[in-house]
Amino acid sequence: MTDPNSLDFTVPDPWGDLPGYALNALTPDERARVDALLETSPEARDELRRYMEAAESLADLSPAVEPSDRVRKLLLAQVDSDIHLMDVAREDARSVLPQKTPLLRTLLKPARVAYAGTAAALISVVAIAVIFGVENSRLNSEVVQLRDDVETEIAELATLRESVEDAQAKFAVQDAEVARLTAVNAALNDALRDQQWLTFVTQNKEYRVPEYLEGSAQAPEANGTLAVKNFDDLAVFLVSSLPPAPEGYQYMLSLVRDGVPDPVATFQVNEAGMARVEFKLPDNIVQYERAVVTLEQLNGDVEVLSGPEVMSASD
Repeated sequence: MTDPNSLDFTVPDPWGDLPGYALNALTPDERARVDALLETSPEARDELRRYMEAAESLADLSPAVEPSDRVRKLLLAQVDSDIHLMDVAREDARSVLPQKTPLLRTLLKPARVAYAGTAAALISVVAIAVIFGVENSRLNSEVVQLRDDVETEIAELATLRESVEDAQAKFAVQDAEVARLTAVNAALNDALRDQQWLTFVTQNKEYRVPEYLEGSAQAPEANGTLAVKNFDDLAVFLVSSLPPAPEGYQYMLSLVRDGVPDPVATFQVNEAGMARVEFKLPDNIVQYERAVVTLEQLNGDVEVLSGPEVMSASD
């Protein structure tokens, strides 16, 4: 009958110690057995070489990191606690076993060494995982912040672009308005010179003014002056405040005799609504009753007036 308190130990297999040999985690007796195996077995040497190459590859893949003091203290405290529990368990086992043999101590010592090696490896793995997790969290936070900053800058650039486009549009409108005002100012200067000329020639009795024209309901602000040169058939018509003719139309100045208008000149006004029209009188000015201005089509028959009357001689 087999004694229940007896221990049946098998002979250790040195081939199974090759991984621990490669990691330097064997007792002296275990290393001696593996050394003897390596001296006689080329296959064992090849197997050991593969283990060592794998260990070096793992070392290269694992970055050299240093866990924080707090993480190191927590992990070491956990390892010490586990080792203490193992010691307590061994003391309990010693009280149960009738006698400890040197062989039992030999078996327990490598186990503790292997546990210590495993615990150290666990510390490194956990520390690496903690550090990688913290680093990944920090990087993710920085990426999110960077993305937010980029989106904010894009929005600000879009707002700035809209502001620039609005400013450019306003500048374009202002430039057009300045150009228009410049043209109006030039037209006013021309009209002023014409009026000064008319005042001068009438005061010097070169021209006389037989007619003053006023605007109708279609152009209530318009006014004009018809001047005729003495002892000549040359006449000048000065008009101001007359709106520009619509596209496809022109103004016609006519002299009315016996109720029939006689066209004498066509004209357009400038941006300021002014024009100076010189023409030849078809007959002596005293033969006409009055002068009128009508709005006619550009390609219409100038001999047959059909447009509305926009200016006529004042009473």
